[in-house]
Amino acid sequence: MVDSRLRFQNLIFNSRADDCEDELADAPLSVRVPVETDRIVRSLPNKTAWLRRVIVDAAQHEFRQQPTHALQIDWTEDAES
Repeated sequence: MVDSRLRFQNLIFNSRADDCEDELADAPLSVRVPVETDRIVRSLPNKTAWLRRVIVDAAQHEFRQQPTHALQIDWTEDAES
């Protein structure tokens, strides 16, 4: 079992697992994925950074945005079509 003091220190000193400098949302996203996908992602050494990068890249691609520090969506374009 992990010592609760160590867990608390990790939260303080390792709050960011990557070099992302963007402001993060207050609450994390949470989704269920197929069992095999879950197994693979959980086996990654730095899954938080990987998930953050993959989700942001996919969102930018889906919304046809160039990679930027903050994803901006123009909702008026869809309303006019």
